[in-house]
Amino acid sequence: MLHQTSQNTCPTSASKTKFNKHFEDMCDLEENVVDSSNLGYVLFDMNIFSKVLADFVCRNGCGGQIIVEEATSGRNGLATIIVIICTHWKSRKKFATSKQCINNLYEANFRLFYAMRAIGKGLSASETFYALMNLPPPSTRIQKYSEIIVNAVESVASSSIKAAAKEAVELNEGCNDVPIAFDGTWQKRGHTSKILVATHTSVNTGKIIDFEALTKHCYCFDGNTSGEHKNYHKNYEGTSGGMEVDAPDVEIKKVECVGHAQKRMGTCLRKLKHTLCTTVLLDRKLLTGRLTDKTINELQQYYDMAIRNNIHDLESMRKAVWAIYFYKLSNDEKPIHSLCPSGPNTQCKVRKYEALGKSFKHNDSLPEVVMEAIKPTYRDLAHPDLLRKCLNGRTQNPNESFNNIIWSRVPKNLFVGLKNSKLGVGEAVLTFNDGNIGRIRVLKLNIVPGIHMVKGL
Repeated sequence: MLHQTSQNTCPTSASKTKFNKHFEDMCDLEENVVDSSNLGYVLFDMNIFSKVLADFVCRNGCGGQIIVEEATSGRNGLATIIVIICTHWKSRKKFATSKQCINNLYEANFRLFYAMRAIGKGLSASETFYALMNLPPPSTRIQKYSEIIVNAVESVASSSIKAAAKEAVELNEGCNDVPIAFDGTWQKRGHTSKILVATHTSVNTGKIIDFEALTKHCYCFDGNTSGEHKNYHKNYEGTSGGMEVDAPDVEIKKVECVGHAQKRMGTCLRKLKHTLCTTVLLDRKLLTGRLTDKTINELQQYYDMAIRNNIHDLESMRKAVWAIYFYKLSNDEKPIHSLCPSGPNTQCKVRKYEALGKSFKHNDSLPEVVMEAIKPTYRDLAHPDLLRKCLNGRTQNPNESFNNIIWSRVPKNLFVGLKNSKLGVGEAVLTFNDGNIGRIRVLKLNIVPGIHMVKGL
């Protein structure tokens, strides 16, 4: 649903507007990160490394031997301890394969955990990845890494939302009462989901300026086996269908999404076609075969154009909708084009030909009995109460696009709790609003991003 409080128009391309703003930031990052082949992570076979090192160090025949081995007790996911032993000099050197950062946790594990979550995968997928790559199993301290990444993502997402809200206010001439599109999306279909994400998208910028994740799921814990019940993470009581209603904390003035209105025309005509599939019309013929899917798609598109070409003018919009109806009803013997705009630039072929001094032959008309059958649909969809909600020509396309991004981070076929839901939504927010620079900002809170990451993103 849309909450309309302004007459400002949408930018031509929300993505172009959003990401151009951060292009210079990305260039600065790339220039300021040291570019060196010695920086970053690589995979290598321990056997090959051991043989090459031994051959290189002992090539003068000192009589000793170089032994390279892993200290398995120091293994921690992608990070481990390597020990190099020289039998000739009876010396040994050990080192970690990854730097440590916050709380002495390994950077490599941070990167892997965030990378898996960014593509919508969790611990199980990580274990499969490790196994197929012949790597040791993931870190057992996954919860500690998770908490730090979640906090970092929420922090960057919060900054992104504040910046987006400020931008929306500036575009609204400093007025805080900005137009937004509100939408709720469930993890599961059919109002049985335990998780809902509600988003508020700026109509003028297409960016997310607020969101809320609600869950009905309760993690139960009874440490004393005394029957005591505690709720963990649960933040909603009630039915799944009521989640969306409770999510907005302001009064919503609902207007119609033009895209949804357009689909309604197609849905109604297809439903009518199915209902009357065996009904014989007055000309003793069936509707099927004449009201084809191609024709329905065409009428749906014309209906969409009638709305979009007449925003802010209810009467013109109604005339345009009915002009479509009479255009399809017209034939060479009985042309009905009084509602069609005139002139060489009109979308009505008849009026355009008239302006050019040419004759027009109707070859895409529908029989009168067919048009009588679909007339109630046009009467309903041309009703002033419905079209009045479409006067601003707004759509919920940014919301729908963002919903798709959320569920690519939090797959619908897997169960997730509130924490991972917030992580997925936060990650979706920062990339949707700012592009991949948001991901760099997440790691910059605890880790130096690195040239390969900056160039890759």
